[in-house]
Amino acid sequence: MLVNAAEKKLSGPGSAPLSDTLLAQAGEKAPVMARSLKIQGNQPLGDYLAGLIEPGPKGYQQVTDLAEIVERYATPLLGQEAARQARLQLERRPVILTANHHGVDFFAQSLQGTLLFATALAGADGAQSVAPVLACASVPLDNVTFPRGLLIYGGEGEIPQRLGVFSNRFRRQMVATVAGFDQTMVDSTLQQARKLGKQQGFATRTMDSLEAILEEDYRSALGAHRRYSDQAVMINSRIWPRLFAQQKPSAGLAYLEMEKIVSLLLEEDLRDRTSLASIIAFDSRVRSPLLTLLDGQRACWDMAAINAAGQGSPSPASCGTFLFWGLTAAGRRIPLAPDPGGRTLCGHDHQGQAFSVALQPQAIRDALREARLLPSLFSCFLTLALARGIVCLGGYYQADYLPTMQWKVAKALREGGWPWIAAQVAGVPTDRYLSGMQTVMSRTPAGGLLPAGAVEMTAGGGLSEAMIARGQALTLREAHLASLLETVPDVIPEAARRAEWKIPLALELGRRLRHRVAILE
Repeated sequence: MLVNAAEKKLSGPGSAPLSDTLLAQAGEKAPVMARSLKIQGNQPLGDYLAGLIEPGPKGYQQVTDLAEIVERYATPLLGQEAARQARLQLERRPVILTANHHGVDFFAQSLQGTLLFATALAGADGAQSVAPVLACASVPLDNVTFPRGLLIYGGEGEIPQRLGVFSNRFRRQMVATVAGFDQTMVDSTLQQARKLGKQQGFATRTMDSLEAILEEDYRSALGAHRRYSDQAVMINSRIWPRLFAQQKPSAGLAYLEMEKIVSLLLEEDLRDRTSLASIIAFDSRVRSPLLTLLDGQRACWDMAAINAAGQGSPSPASCGTFLFWGLTAAGRRIPLAPDPGGRTLCGHDHQGQAFSVALQPQAIRDALREARLLPSLFSCFLTLALARGIVCLGGYYQADYLPTMQWKVAKALREGGWPWIAAQVAGVPTDRYLSGMQTVMSRTPAGGLLPAGAVEMTAGGGLSEAMIARGQALTLREAHLASLLETVPDVIPEAARRAEWKIPLALELGRRLRHRVAILE
């Protein structure tokens, strides 16, 4: 009765299947999803992915410096050879995945997006391919991907179960600024895992997987690195081979913090008055119109809200920011905007305290090194995609806001006297989309299908080549249906999903996709 009642509440009598209804509702909130499904919904996923990873035209600035910085940043975390391969991959094919949030990735939707990206690169570039993921670290530890700990898609309770490594008091801290976990935290998480396993009836192999990841992979990152962001780079690379049945994955993984890479790039770009970042920051003929053109746009800034934040309302984090976030000593974000004379970037923190940095190259470079500034999403995509022509494969929101950034930056450049740069910026592919798709699932005792994350793939012995090939044969629409259990909470407002929906959806997906997706047994 619960299943039938829930289906009626969400779909209504005689209407489309629940999964189709939810997918349509998600498409209303994420237009790129609806567009992609309308045009390419019946296309095999492998063909769709092959098109995604095609490089674009050469950018205004060179890719070489990005590749060198990636190698320098990754070497102490991944080792010299893995870092070298990441550099070569970027020089060979300047395409990166930017859809993910940073942290140790147990979120099935983003993990499987990384797998799809890596699979496509391996098919195109062979055994030496490396999947370069630049993940956003300006997110709190309790965001939907739960970088605060581990996610387990099984047992008898809520889907997924959350297992915290960081305590709840860290939940609002950013991945980019939080200190690393220590031995005591790992030991405590192991105890929690064993207790949770008994309460929720985890299978023995699930517990074996959890314990191996915590005792081997998490412990490997202790001591050497003070930042959780750096620890996450190491742990993701160690978990990666566990996801495959064969001894060596067909592609490597470099899962790096986007803001750190961009900070290192900007240290160099801000020396060069002809770099795109310098022109936007310091040429008032471009900066002034751009402030208006992107005011109120997603992932940009809201000037009225930034100004109001000085009086304590609204929350500073909701204002967006121009180029950089200021950072408090505790690592909280401060929205910034240029003062009327264009001499400083200034703003107020959550307590109303003033913050400012001179709008000058050396002052900004110093503040980046001192962790008083953090690049905004706008600065990240300005530096990577618009300046260097990197193809950034994004989530269902990026594929809408990045083209908006692109054409308005190009407009400001043309109006400010830089038409030749505007032309190169306008030629960068900015609407490519890789999110909300899954191909690997696990079965419930009742025959439903659930997402599969790192714990489940490891517990199931890893993905075989046949399972990977099966995923490539799914249609784009089927891959979106398989991911609905995680897409729905992310994009559909609470009012649209008040009824119990996870159980009926899992059962319906079991009926629809059991002969299509790869299923971990």
